[in-house]
Amino acid sequence: MDDNDDIYKTPPKKQKTSKKTFKTEWMELSEFKTWLYAVQDDCTKARCKACQVYLNCGKSELQKHAAGKKRIQNLKSIQTSQPITNFQGKNKIVLQSKPVKVAEIKMAALFAEHNLAFQISDHLTKVISDSFTDSTIAKEVSLNRKKCSSIVKKIIAKIETEETVSYLKNVKFSILVDESTDICDTKFMCTLVRYVSPTNGSIQTELLELIPLNATDCSAVKIYESFKLCLNQKDIPLQNIIGLGCDGANVMVGNHNSFYSHLKTDVPSVILMKCICHSAAIIASKACEHLLRSTEELLRAVASYVSGSAKRCAQLCEIQDYFNTERKKILKLANTRWLSMHQCLKSAEFILGELQNSYSKAYLLFLNYVLNCFNYFNALFQSKSILLHKLSSASVHNFLKVDCLNQTHISKINVKNPNNFLSVKNVFLGHDCENYIKDLPRSTIEQIKSTCLSFYCTAASEIKSRLPIDNPLYTELQFIDHTKILDSNNDWNDFEFKILSDKYKDLLQSYSLEFEWHKLRVSFTETEKTKLLSYKIDEFWHYISNLKDFKDEVMFPNLSKLAKICLTLPHSNAEAERIFSIVTDVKTKKRNRLGNDTLNSICVVRSSFSSKNIDCTNFQSIWQFLRFFKDL
Repeated sequence: MDDNDDIYKTPPKKQKTSKKTFKTEWMELSEFKTWLYAVQDDCTKARCKACQVYLNCGKSELQKHAAGKKRIQNLKSIQTSQPITNFQGKNKIVLQSKPVKVAEIKMAALFAEHNLAFQISDHLTKVISDSFTDSTIAKEVSLNRKKCSSIVKKIIAKIETEETVSYLKNVKFSILVDESTDICDTKFMCTLVRYVSPTNGSIQTELLELIPLNATDCSAVKIYESFKLCLNQKDIPLQNIIGLGCDGANVMVGNHNSFYSHLKTDVPSVILMKCICHSAAIIASKACEHLLRSTEELLRAVASYVSGSAKRCAQLCEIQDYFNTERKKILKLANTRWLSMHQCLKSAEFILGELQNSYSKAYLLFLNYVLNCFNYFNALFQSKSILLHKLSSASVHNFLKVDCLNQTHISKINVKNPNNFLSVKNVFLGHDCENYIKDLPRSTIEQIKSTCLSFYCTAASEIKSRLPIDNPLYTELQFIDHTKILDSNNDWNDFEFKILSDKYKDLLQSYSLEFEWHKLRVSFTETEKTKLLSYKIDEFWHYISNLKDFKDEVMFPNLSKLAKICLTLPHSNAEAERIFSIVTDVKTKKRNRLGNDTLNSICVVRSSFSSKNIDCTNFQSIWQFLRFFKDL
């Protein structure tokens, strides 16, 4: 046969294949019901829950898949896991049921209707998932407005206050007090306590009470009587107070008829700690009075001109975009917060660049340099870290002679004596200012530097009068710095506790204190020192307080007790200001009917949570909270 005959062959018949469809009775079979699901869009396919794959329908094919080792292993893993949708990544779609989507839509509507911050949703969803582990719990919850406020006041805040009071009855503590008013012109005295936790040795600063005051009579006597009544009602011994932290107002720290003078009458050993941050702001304000008034007026005028018009604000943004610079707001200079000028300077510099006033430009560059030092100092002492031992004199090397600084302590230097000054040409104004004025006429440079020298002199003088740089008590307080204790090169053999041992002679044994001090410095190997240097100050002294000798007796009872007393002394009043920020945040124009007791309870809870570094998502409702439900 010729090869061409293959062309005329009849092609083979195609075999007809019938696709099998899914049968619902398969899902009732024991071998299929735990993992097999129907596919809604395709009746010829089945879905394996364990392997997350689609299969051709057919009982024999499904049985083969059921016998596979991979399917058996996958089924075991999902049976031991929680019944929750798997999150495969940010870009993967999470399969959710319709009820879940409806719930999310309703919660989003709640946020929109009641003007709630969207950031709250991060905590809300976590609290809901932790609280409603059973649908029965969600159905039985009946948390209306009155019940919610009662729980905050009579349960959470009450328990937190009771825990704090129980500690204060047995340990030494310091108080931080400050006055302010809320949006309804109700006057409060914020009373915080700072103590060493008996359980873990950490420093705790918590709100004791937001005490309402009679605004018609806020004399020192009335303020102190309100404070004393607060402690008496809680059975807290007044003699446990060792320190007072407050601002420099006369009603608080005056020599006669002040809050401090009345407290000192009842507690003679109390130590006054004026707020370092308030003092820094006053120092900056006094020193800036020597600069040209036009510098401050320029900042205010620019802010008023731009912020007073939406059109000018938009034009400012267009200019910044055109020059491809970062968009900066023009900030207003606060009358009562002079250190805020540093932030205003950065915003005004862009506009001032087009101006031709050499003096204003030079003074703004100088202030940008020098106020940054004040702001760093201010921010440092606003922190919650233990910084009392780091209090020292400000940098004065910018205008005083080096010989003068090397031979005499800053507290002994006459900062107003011209013989101690550097020559005008050597007064340092900051690199930016120095680079700017170097091309100006000599007479202009001398005038600018002379004016800035007056700033330095006033700042140094105010520092000497307002900061306790020459107080020997602060020199002794440096002993709490464990980094210096563990430094072998630090010669502290002649260190003495004259002031502290005399002030607390009823609590300490002076002769044992000196012995324990010298013993502590030679008690550790180099390996142990390396480990202890990684500790925080409060952690170090908590460790020292628990060290015992071969007789099972505490090795450093007096020294550790003195350290814990000193650790409770406050270095600023920033915590009180944070409480008033909470008051402003809680009691707004729309919530102006909030009662004083409710406001106090909210502030107590937030202060306690912040001190313990917890929030509503990890707050544990322990069983002792439930015993107060009968009082609701």
